[in-house]
Amino acid sequence: MQERPVTDPASLRVVATRLAPIAALLALAIAPVAAGDLKSLTTPQELVLGQIFAEQVDQQYPLLHDPVLTWYVNLRGRQFADRSPRNNLPYFFRVIDSPEINAFAIPGGHIYLNLGVLQVADEEGELLGILAHEIGHIVGRHSAKQIVKQQWASILMTTARGAYYNPYADLAANLFGELGFLKMTRDAEREADQIGFQLMIDAGYDPVYMIAMFEKLQQRYKEQPGLLEKLFLTHPPTDERIANLKTQLIATRPPEGLRVTSPEFQETRLRVRDRYPAPPPKGKDTRDKDGKGQ
Repeated sequence: MQERPVTDPASLRVVATRLAPIAALLALAIAPVAAGDLKSLTTPQELVLGQIFAEQVDQQYPLLHDPVLTWYVNLRGRQFADRSPRNNLPYFFRVIDSPEINAFAIPGGHIYLNLGVLQVADEEGELLGILAHEIGHIVGRHSAKQIVKQQWASILMTTARGAYYNPYADLAANLFGELGFLKMTRDAEREADQIGFQLMIDAGYDPVYMIAMFEKLQQRYKEQPGLLEKLFLTHPPTDERIANLKTQLIATRPPEGLRVTSPEFQETRLRVRDRYPAPPPKGKDTRDKDGKGQ
């Protein structure tokens, strides 16, 4: 069960006291950036910013502490990240215990993948297309741009002065919104697709499965719209994304013999199906012929 956000005064004082020194340093660090000059936000500053948000996300979302799934997504995630233009970051990959099909990235290399993505992926390339897309957001510094655009320095300064409320909850709420994930622009989503597509090739995986995943999501949206509502609200229409990636596929002409799956993925897939079966489509009768639930 998902934990409730921390809201009682005593707990909030603890949070504010613990993070205030970091907030003070960060506020001074990104104050010159608040006007919108992302180039002046250094990588160390972005790492601190990402850690602040990661601590809040880890408190607000029900993380799935499954050693096999965590090992696998970090294995493949770092394999892809090592081939990205920003391979100098310490990437972290976490699984959220939610059947919703979604994923998001925050500054500093923190990537969160919902269990629903693992449940829906039949081929490794489908899952890796999502991971590669989120790494594309890190490469494009999209979440950092959102933060700079919305000028968080003044809010962090309030924390540094010792205000006893949880500004990190406000930060996360404003950046993630009521829907619970980063509000990326559609241009950022398209750029992340392009970067992720090339990352798949560079890591030795067939990018056609990234397209296959979008086609699958398009079909799933018709069957289970509730599980993809958040994804579709900010991501470009799937028809558009499929068309863009097919154009990129023709232009790139990936080499033959790229990987489709691996023993590690097959082990992970079996574990997901055994321990975390996907919820049936809404309205589908899951009873057996004797009228008992399966």
